[in-house]
Amino acid sequence: MRTKLVTGLLAASSLVCTFALTGCGGTAASTAANAVSPTSGAGLFMTSLIREKATGQYALAWKSLHPFHQRIAPRGEYVHCENLTAFPGRLLKVSVVRIQNEPVLIAGEKRTVSSKAVTIRVSVDYPGIDKPVILTDTYHAVAVGGHWTWILTRGNFAQYRSGRCPGAAPVTPKA
Repeated sequence: MRTKLVTGLLAASSLVCTFALTGCGGTAASTAANAVSPTSGAGLFMTSLIREKATGQYALAWKSLHPFHQRIAPRGEYVHCENLTAFPGRLLKVSVVRIQNEPVLIAGEKRTVSSKAVTIRVSVDYPGIDKPVILTDTYHAVAVGGHWTWILTRGNFAQYRSGRCPGAAPVTPKA
């Protein structure tokens, strides 16, 4: 029983972390891409993004992806890849733990940029586990053109750049 629980927790946390790092999002009254500006809060932006991703709104989440990363992971490819790995359960709660200024190196770039490091706690109802799985991780919101953007992890950036879906088979180019 304990082994099953630990295995389930590890699987859930791995999937949630992978999901979150590729850009989690959700359902806010406003879209993360347009209505959330650097003056209205990186925390609101990031929690909205997690809800968008958790509810399969990948095209909406892509709109707030950093422009440089949008060129590496075009919308159709990004949406296709994200749909290959569904969110591993039902999102119960997303909350901001802390926000701090922190420089970040955007994958594929050579210099750091200013960002808001947003530490988020996510609670997920995971099938087969009696209690919610709770994970805490930090993500970076980068202001571009008057709105917040999110960035791919180095690993996911490399996968998209090589024409592969993160954690999946190669993306088949259209002729």
